[in-house]
Parts: sequence; C-alpha cells; structure tokens
Amino acid sequence: MGSVHHIHHDGTVETVTSDQGVDVQVDVDAVRYVEYERRSGLSAGVYTVRAGHVDPQRPHGEDEIYVVVAGAGAIEIAGVRHELRVGSMIGVPRNVEHSFLDVTADLVLAVVFGPPEGDSP
Repeated sequence: MGSVHHIHHDGTVETVTSDQGVDVQVDVDAVRYVEYERRSGLSAGVYTVRAGHVDPQRPHGEDEIYVVVAGAGAIEIAGVRHELRVGSMIGVPRNVEHSFLDVTADLVLAVVFGPPEGDSP
C-alpha cells in the first residue's frame, strides 16, 4: 500500500493512508522533525522551526531536499545564505554544514533524505 499525507500550513499533517507508523525524531527547543515515511532508499517527514529560534542541526550523512510549505526565513549552506519563502526547494548535499536562521514566521518544511535519515555509515 502507498501513503498519502497532507501537510497543512500550521505544520499539522493529515494522514489519509499509510502503511507505516509516525516517528518523532527531534522535539527540542521549538524545533521538531517527524518522520512519516521510511523506505529502503529514502525517508521523508516534516521539519518545523518556530519563529525567532535558531536551527541546531548538524551535517547529516544523507542528501536532503527541503520544500517550504509555510513560513519565512533563510538557510545558510556551506557559509552561503539563501532567503526562503513558501514554495522554495532546497537541496543540501550530505555532510555539508547548513542551518535555518532568521526565522520570521514559523517554518514548516517537507524534507526527504536519501538514504533514510540516520542510516548512513
């Protein structure tokens, strides 16, 4: 069976159908990552950073793609700053420093990891 999830602008997710459970990976200091999908080659979820907070993440061993569903702010990738708005798609190669910053409205991001987040050596 496949899965369908609707990501709302407030960061809530409505699961229409899924053959997997939900896994809260991060929930600290106004930053949250919830994984909704995990397959052999990728994982996907929703990452939120509340307005006024700094993203504490470190480089990952997986490639990432983010899509901004709601909010506003910026991301710094390998020392280069990029402004974000709804609809922005961001690609971050594995093991590259990156962080969301200057979050002026709660950022809600769909994120896909390849391979699955946490599965890289």
